[in-house]
Amino acid sequence: YNDVKNEDFYHGLILGMMFYLDNHYYVKSNKESGLGRYDVVIEPKNKNNRGFILEFKVVKNEDDLEKVSQEAIEQIMEKKYEGEEISMYLDQISFNNFRCLVDGKLKFDRYFNLIYGKNGQGKTSLIEAVHFLATGKSFRTKKVKEIRKYNLNRLIVFGKYRHKDLSENAIAIDVNEDKKDFYIDREKNKYINYVGLLNIISFIPEDIELI
Repeated sequence: YNDVKNEDFYHGLILGMMFYLDNHYYVKSNKESGLGRYDVVIEPKNKNNRGFILEFKVVKNEDDLEKVSQEAIEQIMEKKYEGEEISMYLDQISFNNFRCLVDGKLKFDRYFNLIYGKNGQGKTSLIEAVHFLATGKSFRTKKVKEIRKYNLNRLIVFGKYRHKDLSENAIAIDVNEDKKDFYIDREKNKYINYVGLLNIISFIPEDIELI
């Protein structure tokens, strides 16, 4: 690799975790693109799906995370690693009664978002909410009642995603007791029409456990 030594470990670790993606993605590492070399690119075989650019940075002080992450974004933009514009991204998410999260709305950056905090502050719950919005399922439990706030029967997750031309669509899931209703641009739809509109990849520790 051409990167600093201590970045190589994470580079190799992530490549190993992505081994099982080869049915649907091309995983490319340390190749020339634009005006430089990217660390890892995940390119979908289906061009309607979303691709990802990963740039690895290592810091010794947690206080430097945000600064160095911004530097990584600027490097990706300056070196034009993306080649083509991002085809789709999640612009915002809103949630009501989802686990420990405070009801409200969160806006996302088009290219990069850094989520950090102490244990128990809701980082995983936020990622779970995004996963639930996209798939209608949780990666932590099969029981809907476990993702609703205690003693509440209704749960709503709403989001907007934008396309390459910046046009947008809205999707939502309304859960009442154990019944899920799916909405596309505020019209009720079947799950088969809903799933796949917002494509995501999630990694959890169990994905890399050796059996």
